[in-house]
Amino acid sequence: MRILTWNINGIRTLIQYYPWSIKKSYKEVLEELNADIVCFQETKITRAKLSGEIALIPGFDAYMTFTKVKQGYSGVATYVRQPLMPIAAEEGITGILFDETKPNARRVGHYPEGYTDDDLLAIDSEGRCVIVEFDMFVLLNLYCPHESSEERLPYKLLFNAYMEKRVRLLLKAGKNVIVAGDINIAHLEIDHCEPQTSMKNYGIDHYLDHPARKWFDNFLSPKGPMVDFCRQHHPHRKGMYTCWNTKLNCRPANYGTRIDYILGNSELLPWVQHAVIEPDIMGSDHCPVAIELREEIEQLDLVTNEKTIWRLRDRLEGPPGAEVPALCTKHMDEYSHKQRKLHNFFSTSTLAQTQATPSDEDDSPSSEVPTPNVMFPSPPGTNAPPETVTPTAITARTTVEKGDVVGPQDGAIETSAHKSANGPKRKSIASSGKSETKETKKGSRKMSAQPSLTAFFKSSSSQIKDEKSGQSQADQGPESENKLSHPVSPKPHSDPETASSIPAEAPDDALNWLPTSISDQYLASSSIDELQNFSIATNDDETKSKWETLFRKKPPPLCKVHGEPCKEYTVNKPGPNHGRKFWLCSRLVGPEYVDTPNGGRVRNYESRCNYFEWAQDSRFKGETADAWKRKFAQTNGSSYNGDPKRLKR
Repeated sequence: MRILTWNINGIRTLIQYYPWSIKKSYKEVLEELNADIVCFQETKITRAKLSGEIALIPGFDAYMTFTKVKQGYSGVATYVRQPLMPIAAEEGITGILFDETKPNARRVGHYPEGYTDDDLLAIDSEGRCVIVEFDMFVLLNLYCPHESSEERLPYKLLFNAYMEKRVRLLLKAGKNVIVAGDINIAHLEIDHCEPQTSMKNYGIDHYLDHPARKWFDNFLSPKGPMVDFCRQHHPHRKGMYTCWNTKLNCRPANYGTRIDYILGNSELLPWVQHAVIEPDIMGSDHCPVAIELREEIEQLDLVTNEKTIWRLRDRLEGPPGAEVPALCTKHMDEYSHKQRKLHNFFSTSTLAQTQATPSDEDDSPSSEVPTPNVMFPSPPGTNAPPETVTPTAITARTTVEKGDVVGPQDGAIETSAHKSANGPKRKSIASSGKSETKETKKGSRKMSAQPSLTAFFKSSSSQIKDEKSGQSQADQGPESENKLSHPVSPKPHSDPETASSIPAEAPDDALNWLPTSISDQYLASSSIDELQNFSIATNDDETKSKWETLFRKKPPPLCKVHGEPCKEYTVNKPGPNHGRKFWLCSRLVGPEYVDTPNGGRVRNYESRCNYFEWAQDSRFKGETADAWKRKFAQTNGSSYNGDPKRLKR
């Protein structure tokens, strides 16, 4: 059996990176990881944004916790492959978030004492722990706090101290314990790419003088009860890092730290067959850590001298028909058919009762009398046959006469004679406003303030008339004739009647009425030899070479140490230099110094040197370094005393 832990840095963004982007579902992601129990940290998802494809993965049961303080932060999830089944599960490490009212809610128990409710809520408010208990062991999926600032150090130590007390109480109760996750502590110097620089930054003389490292060293064997399985199987392996700074592209050079662990008590060592890190798996700034457990082991009873065979899955699989703990996502209201759907709030009983009960109009004798079809004569001056109107049409016309506004149907043209026959109609303000709004929305896509370029070269073949005024182009007077600088000649195959009705604003051929350009005048007055000389003068190799030289990008500078072309970067941090480009050594980030066989330390020339140069930018031209430091100081509320190496707060 395999247990895997991985800080995925966002469960929803995981499938956006290769190789997970070619997977069709999260089930394929879990299958690719090839583990029976998967512990994810930094899911960065809230309960409100949890989707079914993440919560309900076929073949797995999910147990999750979410941050309560801010969105897109923290959160852990434990996926258990069926038919493995925990006997209890808890959200958080303190038990204060446990809901006893839910069915099948079972506690893991064994809580430390001496903490207030405020302390417990502060520890579990960020969604950093999920505990699942099997018959064989208790598994803690942890995302321990990161010491991002001095203010976060007390919270980090509080969380770690409570976790240690809880683990010791579980061990005292005779339970095996496995702690898996992102501990956010590099235990020893061998677990850090730059231990000397780290000690210098913290202002300490010894690596374990840092309070978090000192606590972790006392928690692990041989001083503490827990065993680091990876270091147990690889005691002298260097570069066994699990986290890298991806902003500096440190992963290709393996310039990182080991802060992800799978820990367990010493009684579990016979079960652990192998422990590995998997740096080849991409998708996060961390890599997975996994252990392989044996399917069965033999134990010799020293009293009876008999061998007993213990099978792992017999102690991890639940009995037939057993129900998973209440924390499982399948018991959430939205996934257990307990949450009402939106359409359930709109009952259909009233509608059914209305349809079943006959109305007063149906009982009236007038509704049973058939209404004959009515023949309406055609308007005078037309040859159309008389119009036959059904009772439905009569009702519709009656509605129109009462004041409703109805727009013309598709393909229908209302003539002025028809308008005068029907007479003027009055319409209410409300109905007029509604109809105008609808017509405006409908026509917003059809009308454009600026015609496209192809409209000037597209010939018009449809007849355009002014339906409201009924005026033709001939009635508009001489104003329309002055709008064109050249006369328009209709096409030979056009209909004369159609051509006479085309307005001056839409000519048949745009090329016939466009004014003569300067280039046309030049072509008309130039000879063929002059044109040939002009083309040769503008297309020769010398001219092309000059243009290429003018727009050629400046080559990158060479770093002083390696003499290699530098790589260009852009300042993304807000401030006076935001958007400014600069050059750095193109080599990968690595340790600044390396150890020598005789015990000394020399500069490492294989990694990136400290070469730096601002790229030329017209926005920053003429500014000196001191000027920019003073501007930076003014922006950030600092003071600059002229020392180029220091800015005073």
